[in-house]
Amino acid sequence: MLIRGIYYEGWDPTGKPVKQRHREQFLARIQEHIKGDGKVNPEVAAHAVFSLLAKRITGGEIEDVKHILPVEIRDLWP
Repeated sequence: MLIRGIYYEGWDPTGKPVKQRHREQFLARIQEHIKGDGKVNPEVAAHAVFSLLAKRITGGEIEDVKHILPVEIRDLWP
């Protein structure tokens, strides 16, 4: 996946990971990257992605991920 991102999709890992510690910063970052007419609510988008991940990844792995997130961002999980 990393190789694909770098070579085929132009992903640049410089400055990553981005450390978003507060809910507002996290949602603002999502809003910056949402394509469209600006009517997409970043909180709804985050919740949708987290819901999809919860369905596709085992419970133990989800708990590991949730425990490394700041509490304000962890609260966005379903």
